[in-house]
Amino acid sequence: MTKISVRIFVLALVFIVGCSSQERTGEAWSTKTGGLSGDETGAEGATLAWTVDTSNLPPHTELRWIFGDGTIRMGGDHESHAYVDNGTYVLIVVALLGGQEITRWTLDIVITNAPPIVDLGADRDWVPEHPFQLAALITDPGRDEFTAHVEWGDGTAEDVVLHGRALEADHVYEASGTFHVTATVTDLYLSTRSRAHS
Repeated sequence: MTKISVRIFVLALVFIVGCSSQERTGEAWSTKTGGLSGDETGAEGATLAWTVDTSNLPPHTELRWIFGDGTIRMGGDHESHAYVDNGTYVLIVVALLGGQEITRWTLDIVITNAPPIVDLGADRDWVPEHPFQLAALITDPGRDEFTAHVEWGDGTAEDVVLHGRALEADHVYEASGTFHVTATVTDLYLSTRSRAHS
C-alpha cells in the first residue's frame, strides 16, 4: 500500500503591474466643496469604498462615478466597487447640475494581483502499479490564465495541461512508499504551490 499525504502551503510574490485604464482628462479641478476619499489600494476581487463630500454642492447635483475599468454609473456620495483585474486605475467622480459638469475629483487606485489557490485534497492511500489520480480546482478572483507543473515525489515531474481552472493528472507508482506530491500553479504574476508531506 502506498500512502500519499497531501497538505498545503502557499508561496506568493506580489507585483504591482500597470495596465490600461480610464485616460485622464486633465488635472483634478480645484474645488471648495470637499474631496474624494477612501481606499487607494486593494487586491483584485476585493470591494473598495469611497466617499465624496457634497455638503456644499448645489441642490439637485448628480454624481457620475467613472471607475476606470469601463464601469460608469450614477451614484450617491458613498460608493463601492470591486476591480476584477490588477492594475492602476483612475477613479473619477463628476458632479453634474442640469446635465452640466460643475466640478470633478480624481483618485489613483492601485490593484494588486491575488495569488491563485489550488487544493490537492486530503491525504490518501494508493495501490502500486495502479494510476493515482490527482484532481484539483484552481480558484482566483482575477481573469488570469494558468500553467501547472506537478512533481510526483518519485523523481518524475511533468507539465499539466489545464482544462479551464481544473487540474487533472494521473501517475503510476511502481513501488510502495510515501511520496510527496507538489503541484505548482502559476498565473502571469504569481505562483501558488501546494505540496504533500509524509
